[in-house]
Amino acid sequence: AGRTGYRSAGLLSFLLRWCLVVMGIEKHYRKNHIVVLGMNHASSSADLRDRLLFPGTKLEKGLRELANVDAIRESVILSTCNRIEIYAVTGNPVQGKEALSEFLARFHDIAVHDFSHHVYFYHCEKAIEHLYKVVASLDSMVIGEDQILGQVKDAYQSACNSGTTGTFLNKLFHFAIEAGKRVRTETKISEGLVSISSVAVELAAKILGSLKKSTALIIGAGEMCELTARHLGSAGIARMYVANRTREN
Repeated sequence: AGRTGYRSAGLLSFLLRWCLVVMGIEKHYRKNHIVVLGMNHASSSADLRDRLLFPGTKLEKGLRELANVDAIRESVILSTCNRIEIYAVTGNPVQGKEALSEFLARFHDIAVHDFSHHVYFYHCEKAIEHLYKVVASLDSMVIGEDQILGQVKDAYQSACNSGTTGTFLNKLFHFAIEAGKRVRTETKISEGLVSISSVAVELAAKILGSLKKSTALIIGAGEMCELTARHLGSAGIARMYVANRTREN
C-alpha cells in the first residue's frame, strides 16, 4: 500500500509540474490567481458540512450568485458529503478569500465565524496541487476511492453549463481530470476496497460473520448511502431499512 501511494504521488507530481508549465501559471501570477476555499472530512464535522452543501438545484443557483461577485472571475463548486470546495480565479487572493467566505455565509444563512476556523485556503500552485491530490483521491478519507474523480467531473460540467468557467479553470480542470485518470490506470491505487461504503461493509462482515441473516439500517438517502446499499446487497444482507429526514429522497 505504501509503495502504491508513493508511485501515485510521484506520477501526480510529474503531471502537476507539466500542468504548471503548460498553463504558464507564473506568467499570469499578478493578474489572475487560482484559489480554493474549502473544508473536508479532516477539517470539519459532518454537521457543519451539511449546513454548507449545494445539493440539487442549489448548486446551479450558487454558481449563478457567485458569478455576480465582483472579486470572482471564474468558479467551480465541488460539493460532496466529505468536502465542500470552491475553486475560483480572482485578481487578489486576500479579497478572493473574503469574497468566497462571505458568499458561503450569505448563501447558506450562516455566520462566517461559524465555519472560518474549519476552512483551508490555497492559492496559485498550492491550489492547483490541492486539486490534483483531490482528483487522485490522495486527499480522500479512503485513499484510492473511485467516486471523487466522477464528482469532480460533475462539478466542472455544472460550472461549464452555468457559464462560470473561463480560460484558467477550463485548462486546470482538463489537466487535473486527465491526471486523475492516469493515476488510476498507471498505478494500483484503486485496487481492492476503494470506498468508505465497501470498507464499512467488509468490516461488518468480519465482525458479524455472514450477513445473510443480518438486518441493516441505512441512515440517509444520498449517494454514499445508495452505494452502501449496493455493497450490502452484494454481501447478501437479509433485510435492509432506510431512514431519511424527507420522503422526497
